[in-house]
Amino acid sequence: MKIGKFNEAVCEAETVPQSVGFLPLLASGRGAIYARAGRTSEARKVLDELRESALRTNVSAYCFAVIYLGLGEIDQALSDPLRTHPRWKALMRKMNLEPDKE
Repeated sequence: MKIGKFNEAVCEAETVPQSVGFLPLLASGRGAIYARAGRTSEARKVLDELRESALRTNVSAYCFAVIYLGLGEIDQALSDPLRTHPRWKALMRKMNLEPDKE
């Protein structure tokens, strides 16, 4: 997506669900485009759609993070539930990094 081409990107992103249905990863891309285009209410609506979908099926934290990054909400993007998982902590130790304190 080139700078200044947000409207074109939004149009393209809005056609995808019509042809393939709701897919969380594609929805997150659409939400990020809305966010970058300054259409924050639409971006937040996609976040709501993802939350609703997460009640029925697994939705990756990445899908939420990419929209939060588009909105400039870095803290929200980084509040990933994986950080409390034992494997995350083991990975941090393996990379010689200190895992988050609980």
